Amino acid sequence: MTGYLSAELPVRYSLADFPDETMKAVGAWTRDEDFRVRRLASEATRPLLPWAPRIQLPADAALPVLDQLYDDAHLHVRTSVANHLSDIAASQPDLVPTTLQRWQQSGRLADEHFAFVARSSLRNRLKEGWPPTPSSATPTMRPSRSPPSSWSAPNFATATP
Repeated sequence: MTGYLSAELPVRYSLADFPDETMKAVGAWTRDEDFRVRRLASEATRPLLPWAPRIQLPADAALPVLDQLYDDAHLHVRTSVANHLSDIAASQPDLVPTTLQRWQQSGRLADEHFAFVARSSLRNRLKEGWPPTPSSATPTMRPSRSPPSSWSAPNFATATP
């Protein structure tokens, strides 16, 4: 079904009524061949999914799902994992650096892919002035390669719509 349309909302209603059974199915989706189904596993269990009813699960209930998906080959899945971690950071900020450090130490994810997940998952907290954690608990946030010397960041302040 998710190959043609989004199914996050029905899954969220199922999570409300049958949390154990639904989380078991979501866990199986993390191994599906279709990246859209794997992405659904992360999106449907996000604590703060936009435009969706809130689910009454602990914010860290889907960490086993994210543990299976963070090193996915598909960018859409890794982006969903980063967004999910960003949601978790809103209610359990100490859990995110710990999770990122564990993922980095596993070595399952290429440096540039890990840097993307880490930056994306912490972006909202850092914009809000969230104090960085001690360096021992903070994963490396930069890719091993630097941008080319000809690259410059866009200046959004002067951009016109």
